[in-house]
Amino acid sequence: MKKQILGCLTLLLMAFCVQGQSDQDSIQFQLIQSEGIVPRDFTTKSSKKYERAVNRLKNAKDNSTLKKKKKFYLESNFAIDELLKSGNVLFNDPVSNYINLIADELLKDDPKLRSKLRFYTTKSSIVNAFTTDQGIIFVNMGLVAQVKNEAELAFILAHEISHYEEKHIIDFFLEEAKIDANRNTLFKASSYEERMLEKNKYSKELEVEADIHGFELFSKSNYSLEGAKTVFDVLKFSGLPYKNTKFDISFFEDKYLTFPDSLQLDTIKAIVGLDDAADDSNSTHPSLKKRKMTLDSLIQLEPKGEKQDFIVSESTFKEVQKLAKYELPNYALSNHNYYMAIYYAYLLLQQEQEPSNKQYFERIIAHALYGFAQMQSYGYNDLVMRGHQNIEGGSQPLFYLLNQMDLVDITVFATKYIWDLQKKYPDDNELKLLADGVVETLVVKHIEDREELSSQRVTEYLRTALDGHKNTKQFTTAFANALKERKKKENETERTKRKRIKAFEKMATKGGFNVGAKKVVVINPQHHVINRGRKNTSLETEKRQELFYNLIRDNAKIAKVKVKILDKEKLSKTKVDAVNDLALVNDWVSYKMALGDVKFEGYRQDEMNQLIEKYGTEHFLFIGMATDKRKVSLLSDIVTFYISPFLGVYNAIKPNRSNLFYAMLINANTGKIEMMKMNVVKTLPSKSIINAHIYDTFTQIKRKK
Repeated sequence: MKKQILGCLTLLLMAFCVQGQSDQDSIQFQLIQSEGIVPRDFTTKSSKKYERAVNRLKNAKDNSTLKKKKKFYLESNFAIDELLKSGNVLFNDPVSNYINLIADELLKDDPKLRSKLRFYTTKSSIVNAFTTDQGIIFVNMGLVAQVKNEAELAFILAHEISHYEEKHIIDFFLEEAKIDANRNTLFKASSYEERMLEKNKYSKELEVEADIHGFELFSKSNYSLEGAKTVFDVLKFSGLPYKNTKFDISFFEDKYLTFPDSLQLDTIKAIVGLDDAADDSNSTHPSLKKRKMTLDSLIQLEPKGEKQDFIVSESTFKEVQKLAKYELPNYALSNHNYYMAIYYAYLLLQQEQEPSNKQYFERIIAHALYGFAQMQSYGYNDLVMRGHQNIEGGSQPLFYLLNQMDLVDITVFATKYIWDLQKKYPDDNELKLLADGVVETLVVKHIEDREELSSQRVTEYLRTALDGHKNTKQFTTAFANALKERKKKENETERTKRKRIKAFEKMATKGGFNVGAKKVVVINPQHHVINRGRKNTSLETEKRQELFYNLIRDNAKIAKVKVKILDKEKLSKTKVDAVNDLALVNDWVSYKMALGDVKFEGYRQDEMNQLIEKYGTEHFLFIGMATDKRKVSLLSDIVTFYISPFLGVYNAIKPNRSNLFYAMLINANTGKIEMMKMNVVKTLPSKSIINAHIYDTFTQIKRKK
């Protein structure tokens, strides 16, 4: 669902882009969080923002344009708020604070414009920044990790400020609407390709304008003008890691494992990056070469003089960039990009001295190898595998190494690394979960007897990989428990499996769960009204969600279940903890539930355990209502983010047009779903109907086993 929301923003935003110690109980390293007072951008209702925008249009004379602008403000305000409240945007953190200081420097002579702009950092490894019509400028963490100095970052901000100042975002929206409206003229019907070329042409014009006007702002500062030109080198290599270090596969070797020469690449593909002179006719941006030439000509017109790469602080830049680089391994991991999670962690381990940080990055590699083994073992090769042939630079040997391993080998290899690390850090809770989880996959999917680990079932170089563990008491116990799970699965016939699934479906639709929980944390209760035809239902959704929130609170009280509701629509300026907690839970559950039949043990579990202690319960409830009256139902798209493992239940019962009530109770300690409720409501969901379903949910939660 997060990807869908971000996708919705594509047409609304103009982007500056081209196509530890062994005796410690837990890691002290912490990912960046938001801090301080929650900005009004996060606490103001979307409808209020829309209302203010419309009020500014009262003097507009052209009714046609007025109508389009109202549509733009309705769609953009709600879509941008989805991003702001997704958990992927940071505020008052060290990176965002530093970016704001650069903006202060650029706009020190224009306080009026500065007061209209807000700068936030987004949790993305993509080298990008983008602007909204509301004056919000987002800077991706990946961009901060890549730029070479403060001047380059300053020019990108100047470019984005220009997009805002010149009203490019709404201009593009209106021009796009005009092109689409003229698709069937009196003389000929334009094709989709022709319309896209026309839109791209207009977009490129806006980008050139932003480069020129952005440079005008940038050149007034004391930043080195070369930064405006060298930043395009950053964009040229934006698809590559921030550093080109050859991955040495001996990183994984020890006395139990030595890779054969056949797994070592003879040559590494040279770094080329993007073709800066490529044909840009199908792109929204001019080619890098054209943009660079434009900036070069502007620089030549400027008087020569001493200017600086750093104004705010070179030391702060280095510290902030270090923080940005520390974020990237987890971003890759959370998106199941296991190759890059390992490579980013490897780069940081080459220079890291702090023991707790080293432990964290080693654990990232453990999670990545475990995820790699899980997805391959359960048949999701296409989602995780990437060919090594077109990979440029130092990460290519890693891609090649992992791609040469078959299903058994990758699982044995992951098991070795995880168990080695668990031995090194015996008190690490997440590693314990990974160690048991990877052995379960090894046994359930591949190996039935420990002796097979030394047999032809495993490729020769890996036959001694687990010799340091396979006869230990801990490994023997884990293997025995996994063997029980394998026998259990083998003894379940197709008939009994269907019967079990059918029984679950019945419980999910008819009720029958008995959890025995006294307190739950409710996460972002939802009532979505799905778009009917051309009608935008965002305002109606907001009203219904307010009612839904109140009904949850009231019914929990009646059912005598204590609730703590964490709702992104109920944030206040003092609730920064709620912002960070929601971000963590959403990241945790989306990773855990990415593939219904695949377990992902341990991901950010230490942090989730802290939430369990903080809120006094391990039960987290995801609950919502979705209404869809179109002929082709899109309810599955709406609820996938929360209930992906059980969409089969919904698909088995849904009519073409329906309203769906859903609830899922997850045990945040075990990661298991302890209660599931999915009910199709054939009539429009009245307050009494919604009330009944919410009360039934809390009844099943409270009812003792």
